[in-house]
Amino acid sequence: MKGGNNGIIIESEDPERMPHRVIINGTVAENFKVNGMSINGEFVTLTNLKIFNNTYGLNLKSPIFNITNSSFIKNGAKTYALSIASLKVIRGLIYLNEFIDNNGFDITYIGTAGTEKNIKLNSETKLSYVYASKILINYLGNYWSKNIACRDMDNNGICDTPYNTTIIYGRTLTDYYPLARPLNYYKLTTITTFITTTTTTATTITTTLPTTTTTTVITTTTTVTTSTYDYTMLGIVAIILIL
Repeated sequence: MKGGNNGIIIESEDPERMPHRVIINGTVAENFKVNGMSINGEFVTLTNLKIFNNTYGLNLKSPIFNITNSSFIKNGAKTYALSIASLKVIRGLIYLNEFIDNNGFDITYIGTAGTEKNIKLNSETKLSYVYASKILINYLGNYWSKNIACRDMDNNGICDTPYNTTIIYGRTLTDYYPLARPLNYYKLTTITTFITTTTTTATTITTTLPTTTTTTVITTTTTVTTSTYDYTMLGIVAIILIL
């Protein structure tokens, strides 16, 4: 979508009629004079968005939200790329996004002081990803073009120090795992888990001869192997004890 005053608007003037769940996947909002997108919902999931070159980027009024795999580029002539306009966020996740060359705030939050701690700028669990031809596992945050102090000495695609972004009135949000490069340098991978179990019972063979008694015990152990990658070779170990 391009041009005009406002891009996509999803909201209700009556809070009781506010959309319960809003899911938007894959939307481009470009060159709007006001908001590229404005969304009001109780639970909001946004992914694969491109909010580009708007006076205001995305205005989000939601107490519970997830924003992933989205680009906020060259928005906010002294305003914002992403405004979290809920007065009290209960749970907000913002990760695997890129904030590039925005003229104002990358993120603003005007809610009650102290509730910004409920907004997380990195994944809640470790993710498997490919970076620089390596398969890695770690928490992932966002890419910030303003994070000029970023250093990635171990080349895992994550800045070695956290990044603080100012949200308004001197308050900040912390990305503890900021990305060292834009999103196109990363690829999430599927974690495949193999569990192999082999169990056998012990076998005892007893032979009685006139002068000797021989007992042979053959035992096969059980090996359980869990692999986080689908290229791991699994093995079974056999031990034979002859007494």
